[in-house]
Amino acid sequence: MVTNTDPCLGLTEDDLNARVRRVRPAKDARSPSVNPVYAERTGRLTVPLITLHETGDAWVPLSLEQSYRRRTIAAGTDQLLVQRVMRAFSHCGFDGETRERAFDDLVAWIERGVRPEGEDVLAPDLSRIGLKWTPVLHPEDPLAPRR
Repeated sequence: MVTNTDPCLGLTEDDLNARVRRVRPAKDARSPSVNPVYAERTGRLTVPLITLHETGDAWVPLSLEQSYRRRTIAAGTDQLLVQRVMRAFSHCGFDGETRERAFDDLVAWIERGVRPEGEDVLAPDLSRIGLKWTPVLHPEDPLAPRR
């Protein structure tokens, strides 16, 4: 239901709500049994996984990476998880080089058993997290060189 429409739109709230097309989701559209992407993240990994995360992601906070690390530890599969963090203020804003390196590292891990480096997202001090994986620090990052 829409409320508080702008009078400049030429529609009242009642008009808009009466005329808007409503769509019902397909049955079981978000069912984990139908679509595994909606399954709970248990941490019971069966294959190597590399995650990429940005420190300033307002949609997916870094605490979710920490929670997932704890779940893999509880499940005894933490050796299959490598987490990388970039110091950035975005969501999935990784550049191509960052994604390609992670992909190449994942392939090497799977094919040759070379476990790549990552970050300790559970470290007691996260003030310097992401420095290794951030190609260029944002000028407002507290760790960026001052001019």
